[in-house]
Amino acid sequence: MSVVVRAVVASDAESVMALAAGLLDPGEVTELKAMLEASLAGNDTFWLVADDGACCGAAYVEPERMTDGTFNLQFIVVEEPRRGKGVGARLVAAVVEEVRRNRRGRVLLVDTSAHLDVGPFYLKCGFQEVARVPDFYADGDTKVTFWKRLT
Repeated sequence: MSVVVRAVVASDAESVMALAAGLLDPGEVTELKAMLEASLAGNDTFWLVADDGACCGAAYVEPERMTDGTFNLQFIVVEEPRRGKGVGARLVAAVVEEVRRNRRGRVLLVDTSAHLDVGPFYLKCGFQEVARVPDFYADGDTKVTFWKRLT
């Protein structure tokens, strides 16, 4: 079955949280759920889901405050059996398209933990690594920032 990337709807919430539970601790999942609910209520953030008949991936994006057209891909997850099969790349491409065309964005950032070792994925998606902040998330857990120009 092919994967379609689309805007999240309220009925996706349980599936998205189940995907998140595999990566985040319970407090972070609760916070993510609040972010999803706020997005569905109409704030300036957005979620996209990858759907192959069921929700198999999700991405959450928000504008960076006090900037002109800078957005941050705050969260992305793909169901384990579908990782490495292009679903994440399709989600990122859809995020880029949404930010560029519909939100007049010019820059997309991704902040992630060095422990996750996702640098090759973001580089393949056209991002550049631009910063490292030691001990950001916790002692010994470095934040890595990736940047992509959209205009």
